[in-house]
Amino acid sequence: MLEGFIFVISKYFFGKMKATLLISFLVILHHSLWSQNAKIDSLQKVIATTKVDSVKGRTLCRLCAELRKTGDLHQAKQKGTEGLKLLERENYQKGIASCLINLANVVAIQGELPLALQYFERSRAIYNRINDEQGLASSLMSIGNIYYMKGQFSQAMTYFQNGLANFERVGDKSGQVNCINNIANVLKIQGNYEKSLFYFQKCLKVGEKTGDLKIIAMSLMNIGACYDEQGSHKTALEYYQRSLQNNEKIKNKIGIANCLSNIGVIQSTLNNYDESLESQKQSLLINESINNKQGIANCLNNIASVYQKKGENSKALEPLEISLRINEELNNKDGISLAQIGLSSVHLRQKNPVLAKVLAQKGLDLAQKTQNMSWMQAGAKALFEADSALGNSTDALIAFKLYKQYSDSLHNEEKAKEFGRIESRFQFEKELEEQSRKAKEAKIKAEAQAERQNNLQYLSICGILLVLFTGLTFIDRFRLPIAVVDILLFMALLILFEFLLILFDPILDQYTGAIPIQKLIFNSLMAILFSPLHTFLEKNIRNRYNQSIETKN
Repeated sequence: MLEGFIFVISKYFFGKMKATLLISFLVILHHSLWSQNAKIDSLQKVIATTKVDSVKGRTLCRLCAELRKTGDLHQAKQKGTEGLKLLERENYQKGIASCLINLANVVAIQGELPLALQYFERSRAIYNRINDEQGLASSLMSIGNIYYMKGQFSQAMTYFQNGLANFERVGDKSGQVNCINNIANVLKIQGNYEKSLFYFQKCLKVGEKTGDLKIIAMSLMNIGACYDEQGSHKTALEYYQRSLQNNEKIKNKIGIANCLSNIGVIQSTLNNYDESLESQKQSLLINESINNKQGIANCLNNIASVYQKKGENSKALEPLEISLRINEELNNKDGISLAQIGLSSVHLRQKNPVLAKVLAQKGLDLAQKTQNMSWMQAGAKALFEADSALGNSTDALIAFKLYKQYSDSLHNEEKAKEFGRIESRFQFEKELEEQSRKAKEAKIKAEAQAERQNNLQYLSICGILLVLFTGLTFIDRFRLPIAVVDILLFMALLILFEFLLILFDPILDQYTGAIPIQKLIFNSLMAILFSPLHTFLEKNIRNRYNQSIETKN
């Protein structure tokens, strides 16, 4: 996983730095690749046989999405463009909007962010016009992803929150989880790990509640990444391993590959190089089996990084060269820049400073075009080292100044993130305190309401008892069978007995500790005491009843 490789290669070049925005977006865009080749073959058959333009257009767009998942971006863009033209000719609005999203995902991976944003905005306008809230929610989330990649986090957060609101309205749990994950990723990039963890754990709870192993696996992976960013590598490793277990249960190959890659990165950080290489090679095999070209390139970068850390630079050369070719094929500018800088480092250590300088300059130029500050810093450092080895003191000084400039920028960014962490921690604690206060107030209110209801019920029972016993007092005025009189007396005493049990139960619990045998003894004593009361009342009422009968006769 390229996000994992960022950590390793950055430690090698210049210490820990942030993950690039493009690679974060690639992680967001990853989906399951089960039965990929079969799906592609099936879609191609439909395209070849159908004569209905609308069907052909929709199928081409679906093929675009499937080809993107395999990493064949050139073909994906070509098929998506063909499908879009057919759907526009048919004026099939919903199909056009869906196709625009698929195309936008492809060009975003290729680094064409303005074009991707344009496609997403067009799809949003269509979904809004045809009143499709589900599609609108997807478009809003996708636009947020583009702003996220561009580093415009406040705009990204706004779109993610709007997308979340739409997903909640249509009841799409999967969409809600994706938006919450994106919000958490923004918070993580900003250094607000506490709140980020809060949202990732919220997603985990949703997955556990619904039994959705895919959500559970994704959430565990993200939680692990949070701990990794904070330097808690062993804790991160535990979460990655738990995520791996869940991905294996659902046979999610891309998830398994990503977990193995992340585990390998952690093992490399902990200097367990053999274990790291084994994990990366397992991930590579899985990515090759599903033809995930971007995943293959990422694993090769990670493998090369481990060899460089071990000082085996000759073994790092081939993986980096293959990775460079794949990234060039995918037109992944950040991937190309990273591979060129890595190759520069290898050639420099193999005593080939001329080639090292050429590669470092290419990598730096490309990083400057994409405005990737982390790779700009790495490229400037690699260029400085190459010029120093060549004895080009003037060029080396220029490269060193660039390196310091980029380092200062990243340092200032880290400082800003640190202040942001302190501020957000304070804000987060305030929010938790406010939530706690509201919960206590709600609890007190609920308890007061329950007490009022109980008091009303007690009064009602007292009223019923009063009516029953008053009726028994004047029972002699009515000509009722003696059996009915006995039943009324029994009912009145039974209700009184049950009422006293309920009334004294809380007090009894304090003294008995709610031990059943002790409560049984107390209840039995009360029943025994009621026996003479029942006898007395029965005798008294019968006498009065008999006297009344005799008087009337």
